[in-house]
Amino acid sequence: MNYEIEKILKRVCGELDLDFLRIKAFVLTTTYGNPEFRERCGIGDFRVGVMAFPESEAVEYGFLPGDLVLAEKNILAGCERISKLLDKYSAQIIDTGKLWQRVFQDYADGWRVPAQYFKAYRMRLYRLRKEKCEVIAN
Repeated sequence: MNYEIEKILKRVCGELDLDFLRIKAFVLTTTYGNPEFRERCGIGDFRVGVMAFPESEAVEYGFLPGDLVLAEKNILAGCERISKLLDKYSAQIIDTGKLWQRVFQDYADGWRVPAQYFKAYRMRLYRLRKEKCEVIAN
């Protein structure tokens, strides 16, 4: 993930009060932060950009499908969707890890995300947290 994309992701996560490291780990696991990511996720639908946001849902979040190629709009749409999913499930699921897993599973609904992605996500999150602790300690 390049610095500019990480900066946008950090800003949007801050604005929406989302856990930046969890979102970053998810992005790195699914798209590697590639703003040109594009993958079919159903008949006539694609997931695009940094957040692998479904083109079919762009209008629901105030964007045109073509807007999703812009990293900032893609990140904003993806983070807003994650925020809505967190609101939807936070009253039902108390355990933070299980809550985020459910949110990411719903986010990926209709898209064939291999099960190993979730294991890779947990490992990436662990490494990101460890790096952050090492930086703070130094």
